[in-house]
Amino acid sequence: MKDNLTVIESYKAMVTFIRKYHHRSGRTDDIAALLGAMNLYKTSDPAKITIESQGLTPLDPAVWVDWLEIVSSVVDDQNNERSRILSTLEAYTAMYRFIQAWYEQGDKSEEPFKILLHSMTLQRNGRLLDVKEWLPEGGEPLDSFMWIEWLNAINSVFSESL
Repeated sequence: MKDNLTVIESYKAMVTFIRKYHHRSGRTDDIAALLGAMNLYKTSDPAKITIESQGLTPLDPAVWVDWLEIVSSVVDDQNNERSRILSTLEAYTAMYRFIQAWYEQGDKSEEPFKILLHSMTLQRNGRLLDVKEWLPEGGEPLDSFMWIEWLNAINSVFSESL
């Protein structure tokens, strides 16, 4: 498995991860709406093509702007000089923050997001960690299956590109 991901690889892994969760959680409308907004398509519009996107853009372009801001905040938290390459944990943290932002912008009654965020929360020595504590030391997700699914999502992205 690849240890470092580009911004677009991290995004694709996040979409895969959320899609799998959507299937397991009973295909709720809340998650379907997010996935619809995140769905990537190839664009030839020069205004939407960036180095990070590689000519792909989400159906809702604001989602990409939000993603880049969140990735930047994660990278800034680490004073990361690599800027556009994320470790597996940095990408997981960015995904968590992205889902959290989506949840907080919603009506907060979206139970599937609340459950997902809780399950993804990292813990260390039995103590739940605030997302700001995740890097650089990490921890273990409250639900260990979440980390396995994250690694599977990353592997899925790389197997598609072969």
